This record gives sequence, C-alpha cells and structure tokens, in this order.
Amino acid sequence: MHQIHPPRRHSPPGGEFTTDCLSSTGDAIWANSHTSCPFAQNVLEQYELANPKGAASGADSWVFEAWSPVTNQNYTMTCLREGDAVICRGGNDAAVFFYIE
Repeated sequence: MHQIHPPRRHSPPGGEFTTDCLSSTGDAIWANSHTSCPFAQNVLEQYELANPKGAASGADSWVFEAWSPVTNQNYTMTCLREGDAVICRGGNDAAVFFYIE
C-alpha cells in the first residue's frame, strides 16, 4: 500500500536559502548557509508554539528564543510573515524560510 503525501511547496525566491531542511512532520523548511537544519527545524517548532495553527492573533511578526543543538545555545529569532511565507532571522546571521497554511 502506498501513502499519499501532499506536494511540497516550491523553494523560496532568490538565492539566500540554499539548504532544504525537511521537518520531522514533513514541512519544507529552507535555511541560509549560516544555519543548520536542526536549528531551522527548532525555529519552525518555536514559531508554531508562538503562533498555534488556527490562532486568530492577527500578528505579522514574532520574537522568540530557539535552541541550536549544534552550538548548544539559545538564539533570539525575529519572524516576519508575508502572505503564506515566513522568514525568521537572528542568531549569528541565521535565516530560516517556510510556508504556513
């Protein structure tokens, strides 16, 4: 029996986000060259905690801490939503891109 998975979204525009990091839940996440995939995945998880799906917060930006398993440190990340895309920046020039539903 085959499982049917929803199609992955296209990669982000521009050339900044060069690393494709798939989350454990199948979400597509992209990171820049200064960002590890484990950290990018933690950024997405923290974003989802700060903005639970279905929450009617109306916010377009969020600031939170995300832990890096590579450096064993927390970093402050600022995320901005534009349409169905979110870009988070912070730490040591880290940048993470993902789509939201």
